[in-house]
Parts: sequence; structure tokens; C-alpha cells
Amino acid sequence: MAEGRFYRGLSRMIWYINVLLVSIIAKLFGREPYVSWSALFRYNIHFAKLRYFKVLKFLKIIEEIPYEEIPHEVVDHDESVKLIKIADYKIYWPKSFPHGPVITAYESVSHNKADNYFRFYSPREDDIVFDLGACEGFFSLYLRNKVKKVYAFEPFPELCGALSLTLAEDIRRGAAEVCNYAVGNSEGMVDFFVDVDLDGSTFEVSKMCKAVLKKISVPETTLDHFVSDRGIDRVSMIKMDIEGAEYSALEGARGVIKEFKPDFLVSAYHYPRDYDRLSRFLVNSGYDICRGPITMTAQNNQRRPWYRYALIYAALKSR
Repeated sequence: MAEGRFYRGLSRMIWYINVLLVSIIAKLFGREPYVSWSALFRYNIHFAKLRYFKVLKFLKIIEEIPYEEIPHEVVDHDESVKLIKIADYKIYWPKSFPHGPVITAYESVSHNKADNYFRFYSPREDDIVFDLGACEGFFSLYLRNKVKKVYAFEPFPELCGALSLTLAEDIRRGAAEVCNYAVGNSEGMVDFFVDVDLDGSTFEVSKMCKAVLKKISVPETTLDHFVSDRGIDRVSMIKMDIEGAEYSALEGARGVIKEFKPDFLVSAYHYPRDYDRLSRFLVNSGYDICRGPITMTAQNNQRRPWYRYALIYAALKSR
């Protein structure tokens, strides 16, 4: 077993060295515009120390996370989901889905990683928050007892069912609502695809390089329609992590932006030029923007740049 772990660690280290060398070559040819030479080396040295050197010392990253699965017999819930305890959080999660995304999401919230939304956002008790791409629910859970209400949007029915259990306490007291919608710039039903590792999903199967786990038809809405239909009279913050559909969601929220002027937390790393077009849209809509640290992703074997700004925080210039 130890030998297998050693070779897996060695394989990861070889992959890492290859990525670093290719990144240097790409930088030489101007294909990594978002990262300086010093940041490139600092990022990679830091990444190596934290991850791959630990693997070579036979340390499992997952064991550093306070992760526990609660047996079904201990709690009364649907057998199609499992209850995961991570630190002080309790998360319901579909049994048929890999649990890796839950651990990754916890790390982002608790370890101040590049995509940690709370480096910018300090919740206020009267905030009305839209959580687009709620997934396992950490962002919404973190806001428990800190804001007035959270609308948690998630297109996958299985995740919505688990999310409704995770947020059951907040739903009962009217502080949360789970919304089974994909959010974009049109209304109707759309095909949605998810890959085998649950680390990517999209409206367009052509952008999925891994094997497709499933194709489902899900309802799509715009934020303008949703807010109007529900008679919502205030929106304070909109968080978006919807696997590359962020620009479409912004297009479908022009009315919300004009009327309510919410702040935004927008993931900007899913596709190579997302940061450019998302930041341009927000600036043209009257917002000042701050960008989070750079992260490295070769998600779905996409073209350069691999180094991208993980997050955009946007607030109106008048504030």
C-alpha cells in the first residue's frame, strides 16, 4: 500500500514538473498574460511545497480534513443521500456522486484559497443573497444567522434534494429557499451535461473533454424573470459559480442590476477569457471591480492561459 502511494506521489510530482516547464515556455511566448514571472515561480513553489512534497512523504491530503461520514442508521434521512460532517458543517450529499467536490469546497471556504468569497464579502444581517451554483451548500451554510435570506440556485435535482436537507433548518424559518434552476439569459428547458468527476458541467457538451456522466433537461431562468415573478423587492449580493455560464447569467440580470444595484462575487476561471469579458461587462454596468488571486486550472484540457484570476468582486462606484 505504501509503495502504491509512493508511485502515485511520484507520478503527481512528474506531472507538476511538466506543468511548470510548459508554463514557463507559455510565458515566454506571451500565452500567460495574467501572471508575472515572479508570481509564476512563487505560485508554483508554494503549490509544490503544500501539495506534492507532502504526497512524497506519504501524507494523505484527505486525512488533513476533518471528514466523517455519518452512518444512515444514526440519522433519519433518504437512503439516496449520505450525511458528511466536516469540521462544524453537516452536509447532505448524493451517494451516487463522488465526495471530492465537497472536500474541495470546504477547503475554499476555510483555507482562504484563491476562490474564497469571504476575502471580499462581509455578510450583513439584512442582506438578501442569491447563491448561483449552490452545489453542496457551503456558501449558503456560512451565511446562516448572518443574513436575512439566501436563495440557493442549483440545476441538478439530486443536488437540490440533498441541499434541501442541508438547509432544512433555514428553510423552515424562511431564511433560505432552494431553487431548482439553471440561470442564464433565457427562459425554458435546456440540456445540461456533467462529467464523470463532477468537476465540470455546462450547457454545451462540445466543451466537455471528459466522459459525460449524464445528460439531463433542466429549467432555465433569468434573474430578471425570477425576481419579478417572486415579487422580490431587494437583492444585496449575487454570488455566481456556474461553470462558465456566468456571462449569460449577467446578461439575464440587467434589470436586477439597474433596479437593485447588488454587489457581485463572480467566478472568473472556468474558461480562458472569462475574466476579460466578465470584468468588461461589470465595468460597463457602472461597477468598480476587485480581483482575487490567480489560480491555475487546466480544466477540460482548455487552451491557455491556465493561470487566471479566480474571482471578481464588484460593487457600484457610487458606494
